[in-house]
Amino acid sequence: MIWRFFGAILNASDIGFNGPTTQTNVLSNILGTVYFWAGVVAVGMIVYGGFIYTISSGDPAKVKKAKDTLLYSTIGLVVVLAAAAITAFVVKGVNGA
Repeated sequence: MIWRFFGAILNASDIGFNGPTTQTNVLSNILGTVYFWAGVVAVGMIVYGGFIYTISSGDPAKVKKAKDTLLYSTIGLVVVLAAAAITAFVVKGVNGA
């Protein structure tokens, strides 16, 4: 890939960018990014659920909301981790075949 920037011609190798070389690398990069952000959101929701639980002051509705948030975000984090592990296993199998 060649870019023209203020009259200079740059190749991708000139700036140290080699990029993904195969379709499985592209897929791994995209899925890795998706899993990363899904994990960040899940951990953020766990923190949010803990915060809601802390400030609930014993109100049963708030406590239930906080517990549900903690439960569902923990389940979501486990699902994201399992999906990442399964994807890594499948991609290694495809690359090895």
